[in-house]
Amino acid sequence: VAEVMVPRVDVVALRRETPLMKALNVIVEAGHSRIPVYEGTIDKIVGILYAKDLLTCFRDGDTDITVDRIMRPPFFVPETMMVDELLPILRQKRTHLAVVVDEYGGTAGIVTIEDLLEEIVGEIQDEYDSEPPMIQPREDGSFIVNGRMDVDDLNRQLGVHLPTEDESYSTLAGVIYAQLQRVPEPGDAFDLDGVHIEVLKVNDNRIEEVLLTLREVSEDGHKPQEKQPTEARAT
Repeated sequence: VAEVMVPRVDVVALRRETPLMKALNVIVEAGHSRIPVYEGTIDKIVGILYAKDLLTCFRDGDTDITVDRIMRPPFFVPETMMVDELLPILRQKRTHLAVVVDEYGGTAGIVTIEDLLEEIVGEIQDEYDSEPPMIQPREDGSFIVNGRMDVDDLNRQLGVHLPTEDESYSTLAGVIYAQLQRVPEPGDAFDLDGVHIEVLKVNDNRIEEVLLTLREVSEDGHKPQEKQPTEARAT
């Protein structure tokens, strides 16, 4: 599940002492129906806030409380659990969301039934899912790619051969960090295995958007040249 979960840096969570009105604003802005609740730090998840429970409180006029009064117990799973193992467990427990913990007991991320189904049957977009696709083709033949995209998937979809041997990373962002050996900045660029890689957008040290231009090496082995679209010959 570590490969399909929402990593901890992207998890929207609330402190257990958060007032209901503030929690409502967070839920509306995030567009999630369930949000983890933590005590102290996100490594100590103590509950899950359901939007429907929050709305029930507002309907009944019971809004002078904090989220820990209405949160539900969390369900924890190890990050080593397989997707096909977790899906039936969530269905049996009638639970939509699980908190993924690492080997030290800290929060590695969260995973939902939708995340698991996307992995098994392909991406599913719900009414709140407005994120752009992982790969966005451009008219000039280049691609804007989400930094979180899995390298194996990227190689398969674009027919490239970015390195995957290093087990310390599994995403495009990981490849870039491994090459630069520092926190990337917008504008950082380099060539790797026939691909020109340029960092477009970085937020809180996280690589969000990357521009990929596929190149090809000339027959004499000299400087890589940018691939151009094949044009039809005049007849």
